[in-house]
Amino acid sequence: MAVMHNVRNALNPISTILSREIAQAPPIDRGMLDRALDELARGDVPDDRRQKLAAFVTAAIDEDAANRESTRHELSIGRAAMGHVLEIIGQQQQAALERPALEICDVTTIIARNATIVRYLDGASIAFGFPAGPNLVMANRLILSQVIGNLFANAAESIVARGTGSGSIVTTIAQADDRVTIEIRDDGEGITPAVAATLFRRGFSTRAHKSGGLGLHWCANSVNAMHGSLRLESEGPGQGAVAILTLLAPDAALVDAD
Repeated sequence: MAVMHNVRNALNPISTILSREIAQAPPIDRGMLDRALDELARGDVPDDRRQKLAAFVTAAIDEDAANRESTRHELSIGRAAMGHVLEIIGQQQQAALERPALEICDVTTIIARNATIVRYLDGASIAFGFPAGPNLVMANRLILSQVIGNLFANAAESIVARGTGSGSIVTTIAQADDRVTIEIRDDGEGITPAVAATLFRRGFSTRAHKSGGLGLHWCANSVNAMHGSLRLESEGPGQGAVAILTLLAPDAALVDAD
């Protein structure tokens, strides 16, 4: 069930991109363009009229090219999201209690990838902020990506639920000794202390339209399996929230060898 929850999160941007492309009107009126081309082909068109027609055709071609480039960009993001879905399915752990193999990961790259995907959630315009990389941790790359994707999705849903139409998610990264702390802070609807105490229970969800509550429960267990920790804090309703993820820092000798 937790795998399906993560797959659903990864599929959300694909659904949004496809819906936008289907609903998008053609950038140019094909009938008007055909009439302009037919008129240009005639030999009796005055020069000033010919110049206006040529300018219209040029603008139409430029607009069509820009639209194609925008579509190509959207589809490339959708392809990356689909690749993430296939990766989740293909690398799912065979045993629920098996500790995942850890490797040196650049968490900044993982954050940037998931930020791009979460931007396509409907309901609000979300600004992302995160530090430049590299910022290295010891983790299972795929599992860490799913955890961060879940945390971003929760933060985005909290911003949408606040109802202002926009918000921000800011990530900071700091290392102290052998631990790296990643804080994901949103300005969403926030949570009460009573809710905070139950967030990581299996089956609990703050969203009435959701069932299962697997996201944070799965995230916490997965982070624990990587010798890390995860907690969520909020100063109360309307005050946003911060997810605090702590992971092992790689040994300096491993970084040098890599």
